[in-house]
Amino acid sequence: MVNERIIKKVDMRYFIKDISTVRSGVHFRSKIENAVDGSVSVIQLRDVDDAGKISSEHILKTDALNDMKVEYLNKGDVLFKAKSNRKVAAVFDEDFGLTVATVHYLVLKIKKKLALPEYVAWFLNHRKAQVYFGQNAEGSSFRSLSIIKKALLEKLEIDVPSIECQKKIIEISRLYEEEKNIEQELRQKKDLFIEEVLLKKVSQ
Repeated sequence: MVNERIIKKVDMRYFIKDISTVRSGVHFRSKIENAVDGSVSVIQLRDVDDAGKISSEHILKTDALNDMKVEYLNKGDVLFKAKSNRKVAAVFDEDFGLTVATVHYLVLKIKKKLALPEYVAWFLNHRKAQVYFGQNAEGSSFRSLSIIKKALLEKLEIDVPSIECQKKIIEISRLYEEEKNIEQELRQKKDLFIEEVLLKKVSQ
């Protein structure tokens, strides 16, 4: 976990609207049907995991945007799950060709001189922002989803340290996630080993 002392020396405090432009994802009029040779990739809720990682495993392709005016994702855009019970942010840094996110997301285009996309995503996933979302989310009768509206996200205060400090936070956070993954893998291997040992004992 990133040491809280690292982010106490804050150069400036901004609102999200000061460091980015925020827009909604694409509202498809009907269910998205996968077109193998489709010209546009579509990122749905399932394509970003709870750790803020984008997976290409189930990315759909579509040609259903021919009559719609949309803004495609660019590398460095931050995807935020606004219509989900898991308020997770991820940085879009993929080579999917033309790509859009569904309306479940809010897309943040970061003003690069102020903040790094990876830092903004980290902050949105951090406890301070998550408390804000938990206190201010609006409910929806559809599958009991909680919703963060664009205006609410734009009003979130974000601590913005120097770019150098942001880079350190990103790196420490990355190393911490790697450590957690290694620990989880070791626990799984240990569990499997113990089960095998016990099964051998039982069969003796």
